[in-house]
Amino acid sequence: MNGDAALDALRDRLLALFRLQRPALAEALADQALARWRAIAPAPTDPSAVADTLQVIARELLDAAPSEAPAVVVDDDEPAFDPTTRKALRACFAKLGTEAAKLILGYYEFGSDGGGPTASARLRRRQQLAARLGLTPDELRDRALAIRAELEACVRARGAGAAI
Repeated sequence: MNGDAALDALRDRLLALFRLQRPALAEALADQALARWRAIAPAPTDPSAVADTLQVIARELLDAAPSEAPAVVVDDDEPAFDPTTRKALRACFAKLGTEAAKLILGYYEFGSDGGGPTASARLRRRQQLAARLGLTPDELRDRALAIRAELEACVRARGAGAAI
């Protein structure tokens, strides 16, 4: 097995572990674990030593990862959400986890900087969010799209038909 295939296999194992513990954060946690491992051991040596080190890193990340979502304000007067969708959205945000909820809320936030929801204001805010989270804009977009898909699937599964 070559080095790339071995790393892919390790990443798959990390994803499986993280999906059991923190499904909404699985991708981010797997990336963080591999980045930490690369920082301390850039050249792979003994596969069992790599797996042991990654297991320790994964446990530390899981211990530090938040388990509850922040309170999400869904405006009860918002005409776009019927009561079923509103209830489903609240439940799905609670299921997401704190970091994923913060990321998606920050990604779609229009802010109060006077810029409004213009393309340039959204771009600037998203670049700032990516920098705060230590991500590239592409990584931020990919994670936001994955979280949004998860939210939409959750809302649909709860019987609410409206897209969010």
